[in-house]
Amino acid sequence: MAEQRVWLTKRPEPADKDLEADDPYELTGVRYAVAPGVDADRETARTLIEEFAMQGWSPDRIAAMFADPHAGSAHDIYRRRGDLLFDELLDEVFGPTRGSS
Repeated sequence: MAEQRVWLTKRPEPADKDLEADDPYELTGVRYAVAPGVDADRETARTLIEEFAMQGWSPDRIAAMFADPHAGSAHDIYRRRGDLLFDELLDEVFGPTRGSS
C-alpha cells in the first residue's frame, strides 16, 4: 500500500526562534496506509470541505482557504490538483447551484 502524509499543524510566522521540545506548533506529520485505487488527495480535500461547511463556512471562503499558501496540506492538495477538483468537490458538498454565503 502507498502512504499518504498529512501535516496536521503548521508553525505560525514569525519563525525567529528554534522550536522547543514541547512546542505545540512543531510540524507534525502522520502517515497512513492508502489502498490501491484510493484517491487520497480527493478524500482528504472532501473531508476538509465538509468539516468547514459544517462550521458554516461559505464555498467561497473554503475555496480561498485552499488557495492560501499558508493553509498547509490543504494548499498542497490544491497546488497538485488545481481548481477543477475543488469545483467538483464544492459542488458535491454544497450542490451544483451553490452560492456564496
